[in-house]
Amino acid sequence: MKLRIHSFLGSWGLVSGIPAFILLLMAFVPYQRSAPSEREMQTAFSLGCLERADIDFILTEPGVITAEAEWLPADSPAALLLYGPGQMNYYLRKEGKSGEKLEFTVTDRHIARGTEWSVVVLNQQDTKISGLLKVRLPGEEPK
Repeated sequence: MKLRIHSFLGSWGLVSGIPAFILLLMAFVPYQRSAPSEREMQTAFSLGCLERADIDFILTEPGVITAEAEWLPADSPAALLLYGPGQMNYYLRKEGKSGEKLEFTVTDRHIARGTEWSVVVLNQQDTKISGLLKVRLPGEEPK
């Protein structure tokens, strides 16, 4: 009895050896496009009346800033604000109960004005609130 060894693709007469291995590898290894780079920061807070918690960051490329804050007691209103370069006042302000979220698209024109940004949670009520502020930014950590 004679033992015969055939490569899978070689038995079909396609290719053999290293090119066959590369083709097989390409067929079974999933291709994933890399997602846009993103970074996330967060801070816990406990705020009395007129106190604020903030996250300051440098942004050097355009993209979407997303911020959200959750706190207890959940029905106590607070404000979520976004400050950026080239403006004395805030770019965006959202007021409401816990779970407040804001999104802002930063353009090349904003970046040309400067790179320093800040997201703030502001408690304007007599009730103390405690929670977590999260900010997601486009891009890699600055070097």
